[in-house]
Amino acid sequence: QPMYAELAKTIRESPVVYPDESGWRIGGLSSWLWAFTNRHETVYLIARGRGYAEAATVLGKSYAGVLVADGWAPYGRFTAATHQTCLAHLLRRCKEMLETAKGGAVRFPRQVKEILQSALEVRDRRSAGTLSPKGVRIARGRLAAQMDRLLASRLTHAGNLRLAKHLRRHQNDLFVFLDREDVEATN
Repeated sequence: QPMYAELAKTIRESPVVYPDESGWRIGGLSSWLWAFTNRHETVYLIARGRGYAEAATVLGKSYAGVLVADGWAPYGRFTAATHQTCLAHLLRRCKEMLETAKGGAVRFPRQVKEILQSALEVRDRRSAGTLSPKGVRIARGRLAAQMDRLLASRLTHAGNLRLAKHLRRHQNDLFVFLDREDVEATN
């Protein structure tokens, strides 16, 4: 227990945490395996619930660092935190939508995917030293403007409407990794 408390304290004090949760069984009953990772440690928690209370057990209710997560609603209750939405989750969602979309319904997920992939390319160019900090800021502004325009477009396909609603809710959480080099784009 003392070691767990010390690791949980380390996670709580981390400037960036990557949380995730997966289904787990305890005696045949549904539970959750939680993982909270920073660059050096991972804390696991097995709990019956999958809500804010369980996440706060490890993070603390006033966590004020950056949470890189999949957009799951209880993480939003950490209001002192900065949030980065996991781009891998969004790209996977676009890929799945593109596999079944027909006609004009392909345009929206394809455009979202292109914007997100462009953001990852900006990150890669920054890491390679081929894009200056000013260039990153300009590119980030352009990507945010592209996403703004795309989300303002008129959509009718149900899947596209759901994705657009999710993106609007997390619009300020898409490109934090371009503002801060210590934040990854994925969890």
